[in-house]
Amino acid sequence: MIKSPAGQINYDFSNKTIEDFSVGTTGEGIVLKFYCPETKKTYTFVKPLTSLDIVLRIDRQARPQYEVSMKKQ
Repeated sequence: MIKSPAGQINYDFSNKTIEDFSVGTTGEGIVLKFYCPETKKTYTFVKPLTSLDIVLRIDRQARPQYEVSMKKQ
C-alpha cells in the first residue's frame, strides 16, 4: 500500500500484478524496485545509507518522474 501522510490509502497493490521485482544495493543505498502494469508505473524505494528516511521514486509514462522523501515515523 502507498498511504498519504494522513494515513489515507493512495494505492493498494494487494490484487495487482507486480513485475520485475528486484532488491539490491547501489551507491545510494538499499534499493527495492518493481513495475505494476495496471498503473503503468515503475516504483523504486531507496533506503539511503546516511539517512533514516526512505526515498520513493515513481517513473510514469510520458510524465516527469515523481520523487518524495518519506520521513521515518
